[in-house]
Order: sequence, then C-alpha cells, then structure tokens
Amino acid sequence: MDRSQVNTLGKKIQKLRKELGLSQDEFARKADIHFQGLIGTELPMITSLELPSGEEPHDIEENNTTPS
Repeated sequence: MDRSQVNTLGKKIQKLRKELGLSQDEFARKADIHFQGLIGTELPMITSLELPSGEEPHDIEENNTTPS
C-alpha cells in the first residue's frame, strides 16, 4: 500500500468515526484496536519536513526554548 492509499484510508476511517459521533478513543475501543494505531491511521503520512531556509532539524531543537 503506497502513501496515498494509506492517507485515503485514514481519511475514510476518520469520516466514518465522525459520522458515528465517536471520539478516537471510543472508536478504537469499539473496533478493538489500539488508540495509537487509530491515530496513526487517521493522520496523513508526512513525506517531507519544511524548515526555514538554511536551518537543520537539530538547529530548531537547540533553539527551542520554553518560558520559565
């Protein structure tokens, strides 16, 4: 199954879940699947990460600060 097929399946599952009025947790329990598995299916697969020009992923992590 390629990425576009996985993304399409995830969108269909999410649409059905919402039509049924269920949260991800409720849907996962009824489908007898792990909650994280459902989330992973519903989320589109990331094919690339867009970073500000000239920055590397490690630069962003090093510069990330949280307010004290």
